[in-house]
Amino acid sequence: MNMNMDKGKGNPQAHGASRQWNSDMMAASRDFAGRCPVTLRYAILSAPRSGSTLLARELFRTGIAGDPHEYLNPAAIAAYQAASGATRVTLPEYLGDIESRRTSPNGCFGIKTHYFHLSRLGNTDESRRRIVEEFLRKQDRRILITRRDKLAQAVSYHLAKCSGRWTSEHEKYLGAQPAAALEFDPVDLGQCLTRMIEDEEGWRRSLAATGLPFIEVVFEDFLASYRETLERVGAYLGIDFGASPLEPPLTPTTDARATALRERFSAYLSHG
Repeated sequence: MNMNMDKGKGNPQAHGASRQWNSDMMAASRDFAGRCPVTLRYAILSAPRSGSTLLARELFRTGIAGDPHEYLNPAAIAAYQAASGATRVTLPEYLGDIESRRTSPNGCFGIKTHYFHLSRLGNTDESRRRIVEEFLRKQDRRILITRRDKLAQAVSYHLAKCSGRWTSEHEKYLGAQPAAALEFDPVDLGQCLTRMIEDEEGWRRSLAATGLPFIEVVFEDFLASYRETLERVGAYLGIDFGASPLEPPLTPTTDARATALRERFSAYLSHG
């Protein structure tokens, strides 16, 4: 299915902010000191707006869980190429270099990926299935993060596309979130909802097909039991976070625009 998922790209300021953020995320200044062999590989398996960036950021903050960034995102790859000057690099070469730089001193390397970032690397259903399943088998641990409220997730994706604000860290480049209301766009919201469902189900099918073990983190439960969730993830990874910071760095705020859009979209789906 070919869906228009790039509304924010029409906003030069938002596009520039995203490019700068990815450049900062891929910069050598973010690398761990020294080069450590990988002893544990794990992946955060996600769909957009599932809370995966928050989970990845908090694991990175511990200093001993790698830096599970979205390395397969085309924007991250473009930032890597721009910084390195490499116009031609194979995926194994790229990931090998990333592993050498983003493995924490205890040998832990993490990666976060949306299902469609990985499946897009194939050009047939069979090749896409094989790529995803091979990726899962290469991981020592797998964390599936989901969001219970799919309508809120779709609205969040729609707002991020329209504004170009994919993370709270984008405020550094764009300033505070504008309060202006957005035009109700049920077509795009429906496409966003479809993407959420397709990505999550893609991961579930692939995990079932491989029979590989994994744990699931639910976004709403993560917010409600922040420290407990991180401790559960740490235990699954075999990492003792000890004195690492496990308290939320900020209090989640409610976006009135998102609440209003969710209510209107829910009514639209109920009544057509």
